Amino acid sequence: MKAYASVLAPALLMCGMVAPVFAHQTSTASQAVSPYTLSVFASAPAGLSAPDDIAVLDDHVFVGYGDGHDPGGVDGLSSQVVEYNMDGSVVHTYTVLGHVDGVKADPITHKVWTLENEDGNTRLVIIDPETQKHRFISSAPGHTAGVTTTSPSEAARCTSARRTR
Repeated sequence: MKAYASVLAPALLMCGMVAPVFAHQTSTASQAVSPYTLSVFASAPAGLSAPDDIAVLDDHVFVGYGDGHDPGGVDGLSSQVVEYNMDGSVVHTYTVLGHVDGVKADPITHKVWTLENEDGNTRLVIIDPETQKHRFISSAPGHTAGVTTTSPSEAARCTSARRTR
């Protein structure tokens, strides 16, 4: 079953069969339709807010927290991507410059791709969960408002375009 966890968990999350609820949500109660139930997956670490994107890689869940920062990154603040075990315990917190808005897992390289600043100044950062290091790859040149990606290969295409002078 462990071999299928990396395939089944994202599918279940995306299809609504499993509905993770973060403990800091407002008092508006969500209700599941029988036979499904809702449960708290994890609490946001102290100081983090606005969970946005979720990706599952192997037996870990990665959540990008926007923290209410400017979606264009002009405020110069950083956001966090938190790596959780499947039981909701925190493995590691990665700090990336800008507003996180895109977290995807690459099952081939076992790395996590993040896009920051969807409203301009888009950045691509790759996280290596094995070494717990991340690296800035590229800024998309020119006007990049509205850049969002659905896969690491699409992110690579978005950031590989170069302006000629």
